[in-house]
Amino acid sequence: MRPSIVSAMALSFLGIFCVSPAIAAQRPHILMILSDDFGWADAGWHRPGNYAEVSTPAMTKLVKEGIELDRHYAFKYCSPSRCALQSGRHPIHVNVMNTDPGNVNKQDPVSGFAGIPRNMTGIAHVMKNGGYRTHMVGKWDVGMATPDHTPHGRGYESSLGYFSHENDYWNFTVDDNGGAGPKSCPTSEEGQSIVDLWVKEFDGNPDDFGGPAIGLNSSIPKCFVGNDAFPANSLAGACPYEDALFEQRVLSIIDHHDLNDTERPLFLFYSPHIVHEPLQVPEFWYNKFPFIEDENRRRYHAMVNFMDGAIQNITGRLKSRGMWQDTLVVFSADNGGAIYRNGTAGGNNYPLRGGKAANFEGGIRVNAFVSGGYIPQSQRGRKLEGLVALWDWYATFAHFAGVDPTDNRAARADLPGIDSIDMSGYILGESRASPRKSMVVGAPSGYRDIWGGDHMKTQVNGVIVDEGNAGLWKLLVGAVSMDVWTGPHFPNKTATWTADNSPEQLFLDCNEACLWRLDQDPSEHFDVSKSPDNAERIARMKAVAEAANATTFSPNRGTSDPLACTTAKNKWNNFWGPFLP
Repeated sequence: MRPSIVSAMALSFLGIFCVSPAIAAQRPHILMILSDDFGWADAGWHRPGNYAEVSTPAMTKLVKEGIELDRHYAFKYCSPSRCALQSGRHPIHVNVMNTDPGNVNKQDPVSGFAGIPRNMTGIAHVMKNGGYRTHMVGKWDVGMATPDHTPHGRGYESSLGYFSHENDYWNFTVDDNGGAGPKSCPTSEEGQSIVDLWVKEFDGNPDDFGGPAIGLNSSIPKCFVGNDAFPANSLAGACPYEDALFEQRVLSIIDHHDLNDTERPLFLFYSPHIVHEPLQVPEFWYNKFPFIEDENRRRYHAMVNFMDGAIQNITGRLKSRGMWQDTLVVFSADNGGAIYRNGTAGGNNYPLRGGKAANFEGGIRVNAFVSGGYIPQSQRGRKLEGLVALWDWYATFAHFAGVDPTDNRAARADLPGIDSIDMSGYILGESRASPRKSMVVGAPSGYRDIWGGDHMKTQVNGVIVDEGNAGLWKLLVGAVSMDVWTGPHFPNKTATWTADNSPEQLFLDCNEACLWRLDQDPSEHFDVSKSPDNAERIARMKAVAEAANATTFSPNRGTSDPLACTTAKNKWNNFWGPFLP
């Protein structure tokens, strides 16, 4: 039985929003789960049943009862994937950078910020227009500069989460290391870091975008003990663990959802911090894996197991409230497992090549499934091998809500439109093939400052094309980072990094093109670009990539603004939050 780490939180669910009822019949409750840095080989359904290192029994059961999405793709790192999901756009049309959340370009009041431009419509607004109650819990990472950039500004009626790429699991603080927090605000001389935890209660006030989650973060002095796996008294609740806090919030949202208001189903975006660094986990879960000798690997898989237990509790609560039969669960990772820094990030993507921050399959082909009672019986237990992209859920969810996903607000601001393709017919068995036949692969125009800073351009590096019976093909051009495979038993890698903290190392030079047939060679071992039989195919695929490259979105997002720091300290009680009107 799971120990109680966090006491139940009181939530205010008193507000009634005037949203238009949906015209679609039998709209499902939707639980969208987006995990962080969850490696391909770290999922139990991608491992033999007797492989003790990986323990995901709840998620594996959901896969067996639902549908595995075997060719589900995201971007190669966090913020672009999250921007894509929330906006319904390929990252090349919204954001390809893990930019400092304090960035501002005051010459561009629409797109001159980290994350999603102000005038793009978020998926929660779409769902609200369809009559859904909308809630967000966990990692945000799609902007914080203005109230428009907050979850409430994007359409979520309630939220509890953090704005940055990562924070500390025990005290929710963000330092200026690794680009996690605004570089304009280093840790103070007193050693005090700024807290990253924001809350918006379901209070019905459309003008209230929330505020610092004072009282929900730990107030215990010296709760954080460096990189230790767990601080003292963590099991007694003295130091609330961030993902336990998020789990309790999700459970409370489910408990307070009004089942009598059948015109307003639940749309819940749950985005756990796990298994992103830092590798911190409560002692109870850490002690479940004493046989894993590598310390980072032990913490990582204890964290995976914690997430699995949280999902079990959440789906269990949906069942106990009688909501399960009408619920669609969508699960995806935001990118592949992190395997850089000599393995200290803990992830494993065996048998795929590369990992997070690389455009090899290990970086962009991610763990994903759909489950829940809403899935037709005839579809359960299937593995779908057609292309699906993370941003396709925007149009898919809009379909279930009975709402046109077209973003007219963005069009009026001359911003790119959505790239999302409705997958509802594919997952419900109404069509045998995925409607997505291709997906371009993008990146910033360089690797030097991918974590923010200098203005860089968006570029297309390749394309994946489904040719049906003729195969699934992937083309990449130029230099491709992280040319390495992880082995079945971590951390067995085929190469060692040339420097710490250097995901850009170990390049494969694809020159004009590298080509793999993924349906026969999913691990990208055999480059077939030199075969004369593929010359015409390469020309066609390069033409697709070049056409997409002409449409890329490259706003100047500016540099870190000191106002982010001073606002946090002077207005938000030493919490990160919006710093511009």
